[in-house]
Amino acid sequence: TSKLEHPDLHLAFPIILSKDKETSDVFVAAWREAFLEQPYMGLEYWQKKMNAETKQPVIGKDQAYEIIKKLQLKAFEGGFKIMVLWLPELMNAAASNKLLKIIEEPPPKTLFFLVCCQPETLLATIISRSQLIKVNRLHENEMATALIDYFQIEKSLAMNAAVNADGNYFEAIHLANQKEVETDFESFRDLMRICFKGDVVRLIVWAETFAANGREKLKGFLNYGLYVFRLCLVMNTKGEAFVKISGEELEFVKKFAPFVTEKNILAFCETFNTSIYNLERNANAKILMVDLVYKILMLLNKK
Repeated sequence: TSKLEHPDLHLAFPIILSKDKETSDVFVAAWREAFLEQPYMGLEYWQKKMNAETKQPVIGKDQAYEIIKKLQLKAFEGGFKIMVLWLPELMNAAASNKLLKIIEEPPPKTLFFLVCCQPETLLATIISRSQLIKVNRLHENEMATALIDYFQIEKSLAMNAAVNADGNYFEAIHLANQKEVETDFESFRDLMRICFKGDVVRLIVWAETFAANGREKLKGFLNYGLYVFRLCLVMNTKGEAFVKISGEELEFVKKFAPFVTEKNILAFCETFNTSIYNLERNANAKILMVDLVYKILMLLNKK
């Protein structure tokens, strides 16, 4: 069981659908390897393992049929059958509707574990048939301590990664290892500088160029923007002492905070959250990013 290979343990997860790959069975060995390598892995890590950073994985209707088929068989050892459905929020409508009945009335000695990051996006009928168990987010200090032990890095870098990870330990590991914090910071800072100059042509070029990154990278950038807006709010209401960043990032936030006020902060957050929502639903990245930079330009003028 330590290798996730018990015959009564079944796994289902999002994949890139194609004519010859319509269920996760084709990728199950790769998924096991990825999970055992990084138990805190997220969707972006799994996409890289599938070499599909720019495509949106889904759980389709054929996979739903396969789940039902497996669970109708007798348990290999006569005990419980367990189905782990990883990221069920990525089921399409056909798959969700197909699995409703078996989730509501599973065969005897059958357990479903829906490991979900965004339960609010699931069908209400699936949520009503499930027992919700929330896993609390990790505290920043806990993550920073773990990162220091794991990477033997400085406390300031570990805390910076922990704060930017927003409760996601896998993201914290990624940030500490790859220094992605600086990458998102520099991208956000460069975009804001172009916006302040009002150079529309450069804004469009920036948006179209940046849109070429994978969807998960774009979502990470948008989440970083939300993080900066929160820092600005804290800076404006409580003062610099309550902002847990340092160096160039702190200097940028100090200069940027006066432009994030009660007149535009809600609109900023709504704009970025809506962009994340649309990306998750396969919106055209180039159109979305161009629209985003225009909205940022307008909101900055409402300071």
